[in-house]
Amino acid sequence: MNRQSRLILVSILLSIACCLLPFTSIFAQKKPAYVSGKVLDENENPLSNVSVVILGQQKGIITSDSGTFRLKVTPDRAFALVFSYTGFKPQQKNFLLNENEEETIDFGFGFINPASLLSR
Repeated sequence: MNRQSRLILVSILLSIACCLLPFTSIFAQKKPAYVSGKVLDENENPLSNVSVVILGQQKGIITSDSGTFRLKVTPDRAFALVFSYTGFKPQQKNFLLNENEEETIDFGFGFINPASLLSR
C-alpha cells in the first residue's frame, strides 16, 4: 500500500470516527434520578399548589390536589428543593441521589402566624 492510499484510508477512518463521536455521549448519559413525595400541613392534610423548585434552577413543579409531586433530577449531583406556599415560610431540603435512584419523602409545613409577618 503506497503512502497516498494510506493517507486516504486514515482520512476515511478519521471522518467515520468524527461522525460517531457525538453518539458516544448519548449512549454514555446517566439514567435520571427522581425525587417524589407528598406535602402536608401541620394537621397532616395534603397541600395542593405548593411550589417545589430545584434551588438555583428554573426547574420545578406544583403539587397535585393530593399534595404529591415528582421531579427528575441530575444524578450524582447535590441539589436542594425549595418548598413554598402562601401563608407558610419557604423551606429547603437537601438531597444527593445516585443514578437511576428515586427517593420518596413526606414534607410538612409549619404555619406562619400572620401577625409575625407584619412585625418584620
